[in-house]
Amino acid sequence: MADFKLPLIFTTFAAILLGFSGILMAQPAVQASPPTKVDAAELPPVDPKGLIVVELFSSQACLFCPKADAYLNTLAKKDNVIALACHVDYFDIKEGSLAQEFCTQRQSQYSRTLRSGPKYTPQMVMNGRYDAIGHKQDKVDAAIFKAASDDIRKIRITNTQNNKFSLIMPEVETGQYTIWVAITSAPIERSIIIGRNKGQSVLYEHIVDDLKSPMIWSGDARSFNLSADLGPNKESVAVWAQNQITGQIVAAGQYMKPGA
Repeated sequence: MADFKLPLIFTTFAAILLGFSGILMAQPAVQASPPTKVDAAELPPVDPKGLIVVELFSSQACLFCPKADAYLNTLAKKDNVIALACHVDYFDIKEGSLAQEFCTQRQSQYSRTLRSGPKYTPQMVMNGRYDAIGHKQDKVDAAIFKAASDDIRKIRITNTQNNKFSLIMPEVETGQYTIWVAITSAPIERSIIIGRNKGQSVLYEHIVDDLKSPMIWSGDARSFNLSADLGPNKESVAVWAQNQITGQIVAAGQYMKPGA
């Protein structure tokens, strides 16, 4: 069993991270067919159960984002959804900001792999394969329906002691995958005092506070140890494996702190 730690408590793979993150964030557009467009009108009203990672790229300055933030909170209540809210820094408020530079970098990578055009908010990305305008529920639901048919394997995460975790990785198709680790915060309610959303009080949940890619994985069944700080005001640790070229997520799991 191998060990790795984050600067949450992360040291072991720092060298790998420095070299790899540059490769990941600077990849050229995928030389493949564009993702299949999803038409909500063609899909039956079902509640699919396949594991889905939903990433919302949001901003407190965005007029339509509160509606998307609220819908992500609703989606997160489903057992098969791992919800991650990533606030970008290119379009933001000046006080009480939740923005992170790594969110902007991650969305920029998706603009290349998904060929979704210029960055925008709110954008929801499902399983790294499908995207939709985050405040248009019918479009989001259509993308979720498609994503639910993906064969995403479950990463089993067990809390062993004092913020130490055991990860059991499933076997997937052999390849080169980035393992990502995110820490999410407990719910935060903020009153917005400037900008288009001035006067609104918004409940922000599942905010990504920290995001690291500590290692590369080849897809073999194995286990790791992880140290991650789930101290006060933290909610969960989420782990997922993502194809380096296409951006497709192939395995994922989440540990929720008791009481979160």
